[in-house]
Amino acid sequence: MNTTPPQLRFAPVWLACMLCLQAHAAGRIERVSGSASVSSPDGRLRVAQPGERVVAGESLVTGPDGELHIHMDDNGLVAVRPATSLRIDAYVADGTPRDQASFRLLTGAFRSITGWIGHNNPQRYTVRTATATIGIRGTDHEAVFVPGGAEAGTYDKVNEGGTVLANDSGKVDVGPGRAAFVPRARGTAPRLLPDVPPLFRTTANEAAIEHDKLMLARTRDERLRERQRATATRGPIGGTQPPLPASDAVAAAMAAVDLILRAVENGDVLVLRRLLDPSMIGFQRLLDDVAQEANLCKNMRIHAPAMNAQVGHNVAVVQVPWEKRCLALPGYVPRLASGHSTLLLHLTPSGWVLAAVPPASLFTPITAAGFVAPGPAGLPPPAPIPAPA
Repeated sequence: MNTTPPQLRFAPVWLACMLCLQAHAAGRIERVSGSASVSSPDGRLRVAQPGERVVAGESLVTGPDGELHIHMDDNGLVAVRPATSLRIDAYVADGTPRDQASFRLLTGAFRSITGWIGHNNPQRYTVRTATATIGIRGTDHEAVFVPGGAEAGTYDKVNEGGTVLANDSGKVDVGPGRAAFVPRARGTAPRLLPDVPPLFRTTANEAAIEHDKLMLARTRDERLRERQRATATRGPIGGTQPPLPASDAVAAAMAAVDLILRAVENGDVLVLRRLLDPSMIGFQRLLDDVAQEANLCKNMRIHAPAMNAQVGHNVAVVQVPWEKRCLALPGYVPRLASGHSTLLLHLTPSGWVLAAVPPASLFTPITAAGFVAPGPAGLPPPAPIPAPA
């Protein structure tokens, strides 16, 4: 007899539907130079094409000769510089207080000219790197993240407006024409630089950026009013969203995920076993992977900023942007991986348990053969453009 809970028998279909609901459109590709791709949350690549839509959860990836300009749905502009990987962690532009824009700069550089989100709700716009968080005040700014070497760390330069560069050790305000820096090493507060470093390089597309900046600013308020009218008439853009769950249900689901992450971090298979649904496909494989990783990877740390969840009847989908690092044996070699995983949870009498995970996720051992941390150097070539139907 099948004892799987009815809610989970069709988990893949249900999960796909929930992902469609959560994949808020973010913007439209306006300009492509050189090699540029868009990577879906599960790692599939497609060649970037002008006019194509991008959605929250996708990453924008450019090669050494590439540049990618996105007109955001709030009339902002994102210019992804060469040799860059930038992920759109969250994006909503309904013209309501729930609007938000959250980006993660994995490597490289980008310029961001904020639209109505940054102008009207600056606290709802953030850029994160492995070392810092950037907040804004109605801004045209540029961020650079250097993952290694003598210049490793996060840099931010303001062209117009202002930003706040922050980490666990402090924060610094950055004004027009100034730049700030926070090193990759922990325990050092951000600081203003005496001069703008040469890491901030212009490209052949600066004139196009300035032109688009003026055009988008002129039409921003009217576009906002149009979006607000559309939202009032037919609900949030991108389809009807389910009612927002109670905050305590969301908090409980995300707290359960945090317990799971801490068990993985500590290699505690006994605790993890109690947090998994025993009917989950790959139950034993997941436990074996965690045990293997604990044996080969010491001082494991998992950082999961900006988790978000949708909760239905006894079921939750939690989106987890994550970064995992450790010292791998032999030799205690530093290893780093990051990504975005979608987790399906089931509510039992004892609380939330993990019920389904994608094949490649934060539970994949960082030391697994063939595992490659995201980044331009490790990405496979983009898939060919599908032939027209």
